[in-house]
Parts: sequence; structure tokens; C-alpha cells
Amino acid sequence: IRTPRIDQLVKEGIELDRHYTAPMCTPTRSALQSGRLPVHVEPGLAHPCSPEGGMYRNMTGIAQKLKEAGYKTHQVGKWDAGMASFDHIPKGRGYDTSLNYFGHGNWMWSHSAWKGSYNNRTRVPVPDIFDLWETDAPYNNGNSSS
Repeated sequence: IRTPRIDQLVKEGIELDRHYTAPMCTPTRSALQSGRLPVHVEPGLAHPCSPEGGMYRNMTGIAQKLKEAGYKTHQVGKWDAGMASFDHIPKGRGYDTSLNYFGHGNWMWSHSAWKGSYNNRTRVPVPDIFDLWETDAPYNNGNSSS
């Protein structure tokens, strides 16, 4: 695949060619946001509402650095890097806007929290926990099947 624009960006900037991940989502996403190895951020799978879950508050994240450099910042998709306080969510981490869910998983068509695939379950559950957020409030202005 030819990627001339990406090749040009690498030539003019920095190629990030080493990023280590963890076997679980919370440490990997916290490492991506902080630029630190997962073991130095969040070593295990943390509950999204846990004050210790996700990136520690004293760590600077990538959005904060990008904003300092004059960029606008936006986050879309799974966050899973903490939500115990405003300081943990994307807006508190320096993102101008976000459209995300906080938990470890989500049923995309119902916005309901995913509780695992135990017993080979494939049925989409009845929404009990709404987990789709726009910046700092529940998202409720779009097309939804629920």
C-alpha cells in the first residue's frame, strides 16, 4: 500500500515505532494517553469509577501536550482510562470534545454496557446502564435503536 502522505509526515516529524501494550484495555489505553509503559500507569483491569482506575491525575496526557502546542483535541471511541471525577474524563484530560463510552465494552446499537460473553451469550441485553457520552454529558441527540 502506498502511503505518500504518511511517509511525508514521518519524514518531517517523529515516527513512534515502539509502543508496548498490556493484555487488558485499561492499562493499554492509559499508557496510550500518558506515553508511559502500562506497568507505570495502571497495571490491571480497573473499574471505570475507581479513583485509582486509569491514568493517575498527576500524569500529563497527550491531549494536554497537544493543546499546549496549539492543536484542537478530540477523542472518539472507547475511553476506559478513568471516569471517577471530572479530572479523569476526556474533557478533564484536555480534550476539547469527545464522543465516547467509559466502560470496558458497549453494545454499539443500544448504548448499553457490555457485561461479557459468558455462556456464549449473543443476545443484546436490555439497556440498563446508558454508556455513550458527548464531552461531559450523556449523548442523546443522535440516531439510536434504544
